[in-house]
Amino acid sequence: MRATRHSFVYRWLTKEPDPAVIVIDLRETWTVGPIIATLEWIGTTRPVKWMFGGAGSVGRHVGQTVRRAPVRLASVAVLSGALAGLRLSWAGATAVERVVWLGVAAIAALGLRVDASWADLAESGIGAWVRAVFEPPELEEGDDDERH
Repeated sequence: MRATRHSFVYRWLTKEPDPAVIVIDLRETWTVGPIIATLEWIGTTRPVKWMFGGAGSVGRHVGQTVRRAPVRLASVAVLSGALAGLRLSWAGATAVERVVWLGVAAIAALGLRVDASWADLAESGIGAWVRAVFEPPELEEGDDDERH
């Protein structure tokens, strides 16, 4: 824990901003400002909205699908890859390789039956373990963040 808090990356990500740093809004410059304004105007025209307007709804739909049944979606992807790999390597594969491909396909096929949502997985024991692994450590009261 101490090594993490005193690492260069951690200190760089958590340090206070330097008051001597000047922030420049590129929209107000003479060189880059017109380019940004032109790109913003192009982005608001009707043909661009027609071409890319559906992308947001597709993204929302995919996000909802992932939240509803992430295991099932991952199983579809793994099963597709396993069947494609099995089909492409069948002629040159050894018996062990074929068994491995079939085993991966069977496990992925079993995953198609899992209907747990993202919230269900997050509340499970494995979800709690994953959260514990990726959450940053809590700072103790007497532990200061001095640079060593």
